[in-house]
Amino acid sequence: MNILIVEPSQAYSQLIQGLLSGREVSLTIAHSGEEAIDYMHNQSPDAICVTHELGDMNSIEFMAYLKKHKICNDKPVFLITSNNSEEFRRQSYDAGFTEIFTKSDIAVLKNTFRSIMLYTTSQIKARVLYVEDVFSTAAYTMSIMTNLGWEVDLVDSARQALEYLDKHEYDIVITDLVLPGELSGVGLISVIREQDKKRSWPMPIMAISGWNDLLRQVFVLQHGHCDFMAKPFQENDFIARVINLIQSKRMIESSFKEKQILKDKAHTDSLTGLYNRYYLDEVVNNHIKVAIDRGIAISVLMIDIDYFKEINDKYGHQVGDRVIKQLGANIHENCREHDIAVRYGGEEFLVILPGCNYQNAILKAEHLREAVSSEENEGYPVPITVSIGISYLDKLMNNSLDELIKIADIALYQSKEKGRNQTTAFKVEDAISA
Repeated sequence: MNILIVEPSQAYSQLIQGLLSGREVSLTIAHSGEEAIDYMHNQSPDAICVTHELGDMNSIEFMAYLKKHKICNDKPVFLITSNNSEEFRRQSYDAGFTEIFTKSDIAVLKNTFRSIMLYTTSQIKARVLYVEDVFSTAAYTMSIMTNLGWEVDLVDSARQALEYLDKHEYDIVITDLVLPGELSGVGLISVIREQDKKRSWPMPIMAISGWNDLLRQVFVLQHGHCDFMAKPFQENDFIARVINLIQSKRMIESSFKEKQILKDKAHTDSLTGLYNRYYLDEVVNNHIKVAIDRGIAISVLMIDIDYFKEINDKYGHQVGDRVIKQLGANIHENCREHDIAVRYGGEEFLVILPGCNYQNAILKAEHLREAVSSEENEGYPVPITVSIGISYLDKLMNNSLDELIKIADIALYQSKEKGRNQTTAFKVEDAISA
């Protein structure tokens, strides 16, 4: 969270920084209204805290500027002041401040920032699955969440909750531990944790119970990414703890997505966008082994750019890179969704075609070869052609992907020997017997 503090006093700014130390917050200090406005033209803080006297303007004038120029219209703006008169407060609320806090002493100031942070973090969007069979409790808790703008689905049994989880995505599950039917809230938590094995990240769960015994609390907390609250509970305590669970989940989601992006980059050839040799070795081999073990037909195309060294030597590496990139695009356009296209190395490409028979593999290879040779190449006045070798396996044999690639490479060599810009295909059993 990023909070902008607009405070001319150096000493008071340092005091505020000390109060917020140790919290998960990024703090920006502006010592005048103009400095704050310049900052907000380029950055969008999550919350803004302003003292009344800013040196170059006062808080009312500052707020009027923000409104006029539509700066941070959707962000909470808090006024921290020592003026506690009714007239001043009314004027400040009319100007558009979200809330007004009094800076009378250190204890009040600490509570002020707790309130600011709670207010700011509560402005998150969330979808909640709420499991509760007692109407009065459900009505009270629903009002808290809907007032925050959260989307809430209310169900009254664990079985119904599991049906909703199958159909919808949620940020959190909030459940009573004592529920009607054969599956209790405790059982629901166990089932959700079992289902988490199929998810990329665990579902956060807030358990609520009128029975505040240690055994239930220990059970809930041992399941991880859970919290426990006893009825009756305080509204602010409930909000803070639910938000904490949701934000923890989102941090895990963000971390997972960042790791996935890095993994995708590690598996992707930067020039063509196709998979690279690392992906072939790490991922594809296992999938192909399963396909081979099950007797699923597999065709492998080995593709090589004809006279690529001469192109590089005559026109330079930049032109060579453009040729490789264009061929990668052609290969991608000619692949089915489940085909695997790999830049195998240099000017060589590999395409694995699961479930593609011998004749169709030849047709696909010829279609690609003709598309490449007939394409107009802007910027390098030389015809681009490719030679292709095909290996095909349609029987349950003790062959690995490496052997299929080796046979496709032999077929490619024959295409080169026959004059290039050709396709040669071998069936694995024929190649082995030969």
